[in-house]
Amino acid sequence: MASIVRPLTLAAGLLLWSTSHAQDSADALRFATAVGSSDVGTAFNAQLGRAIKSGYLPGQWRWEAQLATFGGEDVVPFSNTVRRNAWAAGASALPQLPLGRALTAYGKLGVNYLVSEINGPGQTSASVRVGIGGGLRWQATPWFGVRVEYQNFGGAVGDLMTFGAEMPL
Repeated sequence: MASIVRPLTLAAGLLLWSTSHAQDSADALRFATAVGSSDVGTAFNAQLGRAIKSGYLPGQWRWEAQLATFGGEDVVPFSNTVRRNAWAAGASALPQLPLGRALTAYGKLGVNYLVSEINGPGQTSASVRVGIGGGLRWQATPWFGVRVEYQNFGGAVGDLMTFGAEMPL
């Protein structure tokens, strides 16, 4: 019991301290990286984004460019082992909803170039897909945030659930 009290106290203190900080700066270019799970295996995701300043869009918006790898898996159809993997590159617009001073929920709508490869017979499919998703971002400090995100890139290997970190450049 005593071993869990210290981490809980530290987490509560960090949460209370972070709520005294405002949301991230609208002018900051931000980099995020995440690891997670996809339909194919362990996924990695890198994103670069910035707030959108426009009098035409209501509320708070961001844009993000991203590169995601969905991992790989071995498939054994008809006694032949083949390797299946996929990756995607794209851009998204993110409407944001502040849930407090440090917590933000967001949606994600974008266009992605999705490539799925099967090594063995040598099949590759590539297509442009509409992607949707959403997530939560906790801005722990002005220099560091944590995010959990779900995205669907479209296609047979298009689901991605990630947990990662975000920081201004």
